[in-house]
Amino acid sequence: MYRYKNLLIGMNLTDHDIPIIKYAGKISHMANSQNAYFLHVALNQDIPENIKKDFPGVVESIPVSAKQKQEETIREYFDGNPNTETANEIVERKWLISMLHMI
Repeated sequence: MYRYKNLLIGMNLTDHDIPIIKYAGKISHMANSQNAYFLHVALNQDIPENIKKDFPGVVESIPVSAKQKQEETIREYFDGNPNTETANEIVERKWLISMLHMI
């Protein structure tokens, strides 16, 4: 089997993530992967200023709750190689597109 040192696993924070995460765990065992990176690309948070002003706590809690859901899902379903280090990140779509244009 090919040795995949690094795995990049895309997540959309729905139930569709579960089989993908389980499969990534199997690959990390078979390939003895060193790292597994879980990435969720969030939609742009273009929220009108008046709503941000009226409900500041709601707008700030969106990324926090998404990060918590991502971490819980990974913890529950990723049963990879014990030597595989995991990292998870949530990035905005604007940032990802600008990074891809630089490549």
